[in-house]
Amino acid sequence: MRKLCLCALAAALSISAAFFAGRAMADDDPNKKLGAAAGEKEPSNPEMEAWGKVALPGENHKLLAQYAGSWESTATMTMIPNAPPTQSKGTVESRMVLGGRFLQSEHKAIYMGQPWEGLGHIGFDNVKQKFVTTWMDSMGTLIVTGIGAYDAATKTITEVGEYDDPMTGGKTTKKVRNLWKLTSDKEYSFEMYEIGADGKEKKALEITYKRK
Repeated sequence: MRKLCLCALAAALSISAAFFAGRAMADDDPNKKLGAAAGEKEPSNPEMEAWGKVALPGENHKLLAQYAGSWESTATMTMIPNAPPTQSKGTVESRMVLGGRFLQSEHKAIYMGQPWEGLGHIGFDNVKQKFVTTWMDSMGTLIVTGIGAYDAATKTITEVGEYDDPMTGGKTTKKVRNLWKLTSDKEYSFEMYEIGADGKEKKALEITYKRK
């Protein structure tokens, strides 16, 4: 995996170097300077123009910024079969990162008497035109990914996520449906539903957040 990442990084650097080298050579091209003096426009680069259009944050990223800030959380979990729901209190620090493109949330709580931490990211992919998420926490080594859309009428982001089931050694996949609902600028909620093999849903987690 590390080798693949290094190869990908090297390839990206090579492409970037080639691009900027090409720009430098073009800037030194006497024909280009002559054309510029005659009022000719520089040839367009469709690839760079396409990247430019999808690289900038927009209205959907402003929507995510509403979730930024310091929050107190109350989580109610029903993930353990035939066991009563458990509740835990915690805190969340959320902020927009990478130039307002992603919301990063750091969660801390006490779960079953033990310290617990979670880290989540959510952004809006301008290419997919969908919200995309990642989640990881101190209860495992897996990364849960998801994709979804926003309903302006209910102020709710609904996404479907999945992860390899550790109970089967990753031979099967667990699916979940998550909902973020912005009640006001001082409160929002999160709900997670597990989707069974038969397609039926079971509520596994509900968290309410109140701004500090």
